[in-house]
Amino acid sequence: MSDKIVVNTKVKNRLYKNNSWYGVTVEPTYALYSLVETLSKYLYQNLLVQKFCRGHLVAEPDLYTSCADEKSALEFVAFANSWFLTLAMFATVVYTMMALSWSEKAGKRRKPLLYLPLVGMLLECGFAALQSYYWHWPVSITLILYVLVQVFFGGRVCFAQTVYLYLTDITNKTNRTARYGVIIAIRYFCLPIAYGISGLLMKSIGFFYSFFLCFVLTIIAILFSLVLIRDVSVPVKEKLTFWHMINPMNCVESVKVMCKKRPQNKTAIILMLLLSYMLFSFTNEGELSVIFLYFRARFQWDERYIGFYLAYKLFGMCVGTTICSILLSKYFKLEDSTIGILIAITKIIGAICFLFAAENWQLYIIPLIDLYLAGGITVTRSFATKMLTSNEYGHFAALCSVSKITTPLGNFLYNFTFAKTVTLFPSGFFLISVILSLLILFLICISHWLYKKHDSKTHEDTLIS
Repeated sequence: MSDKIVVNTKVKNRLYKNNSWYGVTVEPTYALYSLVETLSKYLYQNLLVQKFCRGHLVAEPDLYTSCADEKSALEFVAFANSWFLTLAMFATVVYTMMALSWSEKAGKRRKPLLYLPLVGMLLECGFAALQSYYWHWPVSITLILYVLVQVFFGGRVCFAQTVYLYLTDITNKTNRTARYGVIIAIRYFCLPIAYGISGLLMKSIGFFYSFFLCFVLTIIAILFSLVLIRDVSVPVKEKLTFWHMINPMNCVESVKVMCKKRPQNKTAIILMLLLSYMLFSFTNEGELSVIFLYFRARFQWDERYIGFYLAYKLFGMCVGTTICSILLSKYFKLEDSTIGILIAITKIIGAICFLFAAENWQLYIIPLIDLYLAGGITVTRSFATKMLTSNEYGHFAALCSVSKITTPLGNFLYNFTFAKTVTLFPSGFFLISVILSLLILFLICISHWLYKKHDSKTHEDTLIS
């Protein structure tokens, strides 16, 4: 299959008169989806709390008044998060693995797996708006509908992995890291915006109109996808149905494809990079899950101050990702492995600085050191795909989705460590990040050595011939 994507000439001339915009495909849709997904998740958590507290009312309550039994409501939401949503996440990952494997076998059919989560988000916002309007509906219905939509439509896991997979299809080895970096930067740009406006929307216009706004933004995202995302599928001899998509053997096949024997130690490199990818995700999510408690225990910050700092940190990660994936990769032509080693080193230094930070001003210096934190996910994934053939991309993306299962494990490990060390050493959980980052550095260094060894040998053979 040719890597070149054929686009209708009239559409191209109408939408892309300026050639610099021709490469824009999935980015606007991803930006809107990330904004809506983060915003709706925050609203959903608060909706569960309010409906548990005030389920006896017939209409949406005044959110400026305090809840009578907020402690019990928070315990209910914590229970829901720890069990129902964790099980939903596991089911979503399995669904995504099966779907991505099907997508590869069905001739690189990516668009259905992009539309399914968008339709799911539309239903999720619509159901939530109805739950807000018919306030007397029980809170259990709110929770069950949310979980069902996540499981049957793939949610963020399926959407994000398909976005990366689509970009892998339409890029080459020279620009893939930069395009991945744009996606990560968009994510960390949208997060603080969503967190910043969510509380304001909830208090000013209420749940119903907030979810309705999310509904409208999702429709706009779908329109962007219809106009900008081009079909990259190729014809296949065997017609695969929906039942092929939900075949559990797809997961086994993806594992077999990634573990099959390849020349020049490529399989070892791929598996080490896959583990590095998962460890980057594990440490990032684990730190974020406990950082709120850490700031309160160590520096006695309130919610407003913590929110401001997290926005500052996330914007810094957005800038750092842009630098490492676009500037260093595209313009300075640094290899992915070299950038990965740089990121792992700065992550180790940043975690050590957090361990011994004692003053507020020191905390604002650390994100400048740990600027490239989110870029680790970008470069390890990009590096690994360059070891694969085009018909293996979907199977690799399927295994990348497993990293989402590690999120609850990371949350548990970091929170458990914090609970055991909070009285003596509140920043003790950063030791986990230091140890795991050292492991990441080791894995990337070995991958770099094996890759360069093969690369130099190939170069020598070329000169001899």
